[in-house]
Amino acid sequence: MRQNKTRETDSLIEEERAVRKEFGKSFDFQMAIKRKPVIEAFWSNFDLDNKSFLDVGSGHPVIPAILTAMNPTVHFDCVDISPDFEKEALACVSALGGGADRLRLITADFYDIGELSERKILNSRYDYILLAESLHHSLRKKELLAILVALMDARSQMILVEPVLPIFGRRKAYLESAGAREMGYIEQPVSMTQYMSAIRGAGLKAVSMDYDTSREDLVPSLKRRMTPKFLYRLYRRRIRPMYASTNFIFVCRLDR
Repeated sequence: MRQNKTRETDSLIEEERAVRKEFGKSFDFQMAIKRKPVIEAFWSNFDLDNKSFLDVGSGHPVIPAILTAMNPTVHFDCVDISPDFEKEALACVSALGGGADRLRLITADFYDIGELSERKILNSRYDYILLAESLHHSLRKKELLAILVALMDARSQMILVEPVLPIFGRRKAYLESAGAREMGYIEQPVSMTQYMSAIRGAGLKAVSMDYDTSREDLVPSLKRRMTPKFLYRLYRRRIRPMYASTNFIFVCRLDR
C-alpha cells in the first residue's frame, strides 16, 4: 500500500514539473480596478497594521497592490514560479498605486517555500498567508497547505480564494477549464468536500466561508439587477454552487 502511495505521489510530482511555467497576458488591469472597492471592503475587516503577508502563487499581485495602497505598514512576500514574474508584478503594483517598496518578489516553486524559510529567504512566521486562486493549480493540495501551516502560529490566518466544483454538472465545469489545460497549465479545482478535507488534513480549521463577491458586479446580469440583494446572496451561497463553479473565500486558523 505504501509503495502504491509513493508511486502515486511521484506521478503527481512528475506531472507538475512537466507543466509549462508561462505567465501569459490574461490579466486585465481594468478588471482589477473595478474589483478594488470589494477587495478593500473585505480586507477592512482585518487588522493590517504592521502585518506580514505571504502571497503564494502571486501572479499579478492584485491583492498585495491594493492592500499596500490601503495601509502604509503592511508588508508582502510574493512567491510565483512564472518567468517574468517580478517584472509583470511590478507593473501591476504600479498600475494599482501599491507600495512596491513593501513587496519582496521571489521567483520560486510552491513546494520550495519551506526550504526558503529555513534559508531565511522567507520569514519563519507570517500573520497572513494568502492563496488567491492558487491552490487549484496544485495536484498535492494537502501537502502544500501543510508546508504553509509550518509558517503559522495561533495568531496567523490563512485566506484561500478558490473555485469550487458544483455538486451537479461537474463535467461541464471541468470542460470550461480545458483551454487552460491545453496551454499547459494545471487546472484542478475540486469539490467543497475535498477542499475541506485538505484544509483539515493540513491541521487547519475554516473559521468562515463565503462566496467571493469581487467579480459579480463587473458585468451585472439581468438576474443580478432584478433580484433583491438578500435573495441573490442566498442564490449565490446555496443554489448556484449546486450546478456551477463558484469562487469561495475560506478564512482558516490552526486547529489547535
